[in-house]
Amino acid sequence: MDATKKLAELLQRINAKEVSKEEARRVLADIDPVELSLAEQRLLEEGMTPEELRGLCAAHIEALSDELKRIKLRTGPGHPLHTLVSEHDEILGFLTKLEEVAARLVALAAWERENEDFDRLKRLAAELVEAEKHHAREEDALFPELERRGITGPPRVMRLEHTDLRAKKKHLLELAARVERMDYAAFKHDLKGTAEYIIFNLRDHIFKENTILYPAALKAIPEQEVWARIKEESDNIGYCCFTPGYLKGKTSGSAERTGGLKVLHLAELPLLTSPRGPKIRRVLEEPAVAVTNVLLEPGQELPAHQTPVDVFFYVQAGRGQVSIGADSASVSAGDLIFSPKDIPHGLKAAPDDTFSVLVVKTPNPAPQH
Repeated sequence: MDATKKLAELLQRINAKEVSKEEARRVLADIDPVELSLAEQRLLEEGMTPEELRGLCAAHIEALSDELKRIKLRTGPGHPLHTLVSEHDEILGFLTKLEEVAARLVALAAWERENEDFDRLKRLAAELVEAEKHHAREEDALFPELERRGITGPPRVMRLEHTDLRAKKKHLLELAARVERMDYAAFKHDLKGTAEYIIFNLRDHIFKENTILYPAALKAIPEQEVWARIKEESDNIGYCCFTPGYLKGKTSGSAERTGGLKVLHLAELPLLTSPRGPKIRRVLEEPAVAVTNVLLEPGQELPAHQTPVDVFFYVQAGRGQVSIGADSASVSAGDLIFSPKDIPHGLKAAPDDTFSVLVVKTPNPAPQH
């Protein structure tokens, strides 16, 4: 029996709750991961919907949990593969939340100003866009080493999927920002299709990387000095706000200390909203530093103003302009801009993109002697 028939039969039994976890693991273990992914795509082409395959995706992840544990044990925290697999765990969590939020929004009859799911959708879309640093470390640090060793097929396919998913994630972020200006029926139709596409294809993408690419990399690169170089290159590229061990938290609006390191839980802090102004998340206010997150919708502007302290702007997501004095510059996610004290500075989102900027300043500068 070929993989497609096995998958179709297994899917029917999973949906009917006739298959135990043990049986699903055993059947999936007999199917080559590449064949499994191709068979999944074939099932979609034959008319199955992403919802019908949802149980199968969950079975994939369940069946592979032991293998992923082995990868983590063989590498350990700080190893590039350990970090990538851990980030996949976080992204899968975002996809589960997106599935829940999108379903609730699609069930609404109209846009509701006070419904927090609309802000949740914006945050989830921004977190998925933030995963670009994850993809950049794969494409610029890991994949070139695999290609030098003759492993060219999987990296090529993963790059193509990154490009495809990048456009969909950006569209989701733009959609979340435009909802209150859209016909709600059109918004629901677009949200349903875009979210389903991202959820199914990104889960499938993670499955292929976890089961094909990463095990192949671990086997093909035995030299620890090469992994040390890949780690250094990864450090230079940077990490995601949700990367475990960097910025991650579960308690809303809180901070915790691990040894001497203070970890701020940025994503879950509340946004303070004025009727016409930008949304601002107050992240930290201490004698030494103040941090806020400014979220501008497409075309929205934070007028130029000056402060008695130096200011750093870090663009977290989207595109826009930063003005400092008489100068202005177009910036995008990942850019860092410095504005000296007492010089007027302002922000403006691109007409077709949301603009999320982390603003860092010192509220109480040291007195001059």
